[in-house]
Amino acid sequence: MAFNLHDGHTVRLDGLGLLSVSTSSDGFDTECTPRRVKAKKICFRAAPKLKADLKYIRFEREK
Repeated sequence: MAFNLHDGHTVRLDGLGLLSVSTSSDGFDTECTPRRVKAKKICFRAAPKLKADLKYIRFEREK
């Protein structure tokens, strides 16, 4: 998984969702080169079914 994220690929976890790396750079008036782009964080997007199932989650207070 880490190898694929490092290479800029999105990783699909069946039934869970997608992992991808977000990037950022400073603003430039001239050309932005790959050396100026930095990996910022790992993003997670839940699968549609997992997201839809959130409405069925109930919480209880433990004594």
